[in-house]
Amino acid sequence: MPAIKSIDFSDGIKLIKANGTVVEFPLSQITAYNGTKEELEALATTTLQEFFEVRFRLNSYEADHRVRQDPPVLRENERIDGNWIVISTMFLAVHIFNFPVTATSDYTIRCSRYPITGDWWL
Repeated sequence: MPAIKSIDFSDGIKLIKANGTVVEFPLSQITAYNGTKEELEALATTTLQEFFEVRFRLNSYEADHRVRQDPPVLRENERIDGNWIVISTMFLAVHIFNFPVTATSDYTIRCSRYPITGDWWL
């Protein structure tokens, strides 16, 4: 799992990786969102998750490789996206407690090396 140096909620969600890379989902984007709570959670999660994914073209694997079988044999951190295999190096999930969001205490995030399921924020 990639090392996270810190998580900052002062102006949205900011993850600072150990290598200094900053991954952000700004508060202005959170508070201005016009969709549903669930849609905002999905958007924030997906936006942040992309920074912890590696993509490889499926045709770069041998024809008999497990990811090119029909159906593909995937590990829990792998998924097929069109002609790509996407490997997650860390899983993220954002949960919003109060919607619409008016304060930084209205949401939280979880980072894990395993898929995140269920009501993890309870």
